[in-house]
Amino acid sequence: AAKMREAMYYLASTMHVNHAHKMRGHRWADQQSSFDDMKAKSVQTMTDSAAYVENHVLTGPFVLGETVSLADAYLYVACNWLEGDGVDVAQFPKITAFVQAMRARASVARVIADDMI
Repeated sequence: AAKMREAMYYLASTMHVNHAHKMRGHRWADQQSSFDDMKAKSVQTMTDSAAYVENHVLTGPFVLGETVSLADAYLYVACNWLEGDGVDVAQFPKITAFVQAMRARASVARVIADDMI
């Protein structure tokens, strides 16, 4: 439970926020130049987030090793942002394998088929 919460808290407090800076700079600043800086910086911050996930969050195929948890659903969504945020996902083999494993799950395939993600 603690490992799942650790992953969820990181995703919510850091990775999700890093992603949001790309398109929601108005939450943190008022100047267009600030928005532009945040958008440009998001490539680095999301790459840093991917590295953290790769090295500290994924303990096996999933967050809890062999067991799928709620954290995996959130992580899957966040990992789907990476390419759009300019991250070279090929640098992260654990994330690549994780995304493939999640897409192989019937529940995720249904969500994809229903165009919900």
